[in-house]
Amino acid sequence: GLGLTSGNLNGTASTIAEPSGATGGGVVFVTANWTAAYSTDGGNIFTQLDPTTVFPNDAVGFCCDQIVQYVPSIDRFIWFLQGTGYRLASASPADIISSGGTAWTYWNLTPQVFGQPNGTGFDYPDMSVGNNQLYMSWDAGFGCPAGCRQGLQVARTSLTGIQAGGTITIEFTDPPDARLAWGSHVMQDTGDEIFGDVTLDTRCEVL
Repeated sequence: GLGLTSGNLNGTASTIAEPSGATGGGVVFVTANWTAAYSTDGGNIFTQLDPTTVFPNDAVGFCCDQIVQYVPSIDRFIWFLQGTGYRLASASPADIISSGGTAWTYWNLTPQVFGQPNGTGFDYPDMSVGNNQLYMSWDAGFGCPAGCRQGLQVARTSLTGIQAGGTITIEFTDPPDARLAWGSHVMQDTGDEIFGDVTLDTRCEVL
């Protein structure tokens, strides 16, 4: 309905939309496969963004799936973008407005962060905001190379760490503990705990 096109598909929108959207601080931010846009007038006019120009073509790059949420407690939009792994990005509404949607603090969550070998594919992301933690999930093990660990993976990091914009710690589950949960989602508005078929183990990575 927004008339958005996808920069990576020669000007045509993906037929698999998988939309996501959030609003806060006078900004409406929306995403779909390959594209994103924001509005500062309540959704009457949207400015389209191309994630391949907002972020560098680095170790994560950009593929398609995206999730966005606004977290009032830290006044941040959190943008979760799939590539070779995931890019976790954060910006305040004021930063989005002043930069034209291009000023984001971000962290690269490559397969190696989670102890996975090169070539381990991640897909079908989800994201949930708790009282103090951001929870993320995805299916790990598409195109599973030798040594990869396959199944649903859940990770978390603190909202205060995201707000600070510096080093963050990621805690995460072991995908084989949740093979049967492949394709599942995490619960929204989860408070101070996350619900699912797995428990967070003691492994973590500092970024």
